[in-house]
Amino acid sequence: MSRGIIYVLTNDAMPGYIKIGRTNKSLEQRMKQLDKTGIPLPFRCHFAVRIDNYEENEAKAHKIYAGNRVRSNREFFRVAPEDAAALLEVFAQGFNGEIITTDNTMFGEDGIVNDDDVTTNNSKKGKKQYDFAAVGIKPGATLEFTRPLKDGTVLKCKVNDATHKKKVSFNGVDYSLSELTRKIMKEHFDTVWKQFRGPDFFKYKGEILTERKNRMLADSE
Repeated sequence: MSRGIIYVLTNDAMPGYIKIGRTNKSLEQRMKQLDKTGIPLPFRCHFAVRIDNYEENEAKAHKIYAGNRVRSNREFFRVAPEDAAALLEVFAQGFNGEIITTDNTMFGEDGIVNDDDVTTNNSKKGKKQYDFAAVGIKPGATLEFTRPLKDGTVLKCKVNDATHKKKVSFNGVDYSLSELTRKIMKEHFDTVWKQFRGPDFFKYKGEILTERKNRMLADSE
């Protein structure tokens, strides 16, 4: 029985796209291999699992997202990273899997690449918060965190209608989506990253916020 890693990678130079691939080596080795001259920035690992039958399961993931594939001979998909992470977690439950915790840093051919050393769209300077009104989400609307807790609990927050600062309220405290994501991931999933894209981690009526924004922008064109 073959055992290896299936991963979900993101790249700051290609927002909106993910890479779903596999390796029977270390994740770091694979990410070094992928840091080629044709791609301006190294990849980040959003989620990864080590499971049995990893080759067959990777092929199954590719088949599920076939309609979102960029090119038939490439492993890139226009899929929210948390959707792919949820799928791999289901695979892990059925194939003796273990989740590989990473720090989401960019990992290049020479090792870790610090965010301060490159220019990306994720720089804090001039970073815009998610505009709920622009995507039809009204004050008081309930958002759900994409990852349920181990006991199945789904964490929820509400779009704030008092601060007018595009924030959400969780347990009586106001946060930006990224701030709340950082808090939840640290406290409940033992995951500490330097940065989080909050809209990737929350859903409204079953749709991830990033996907909702992309869909509505596409519909308006």
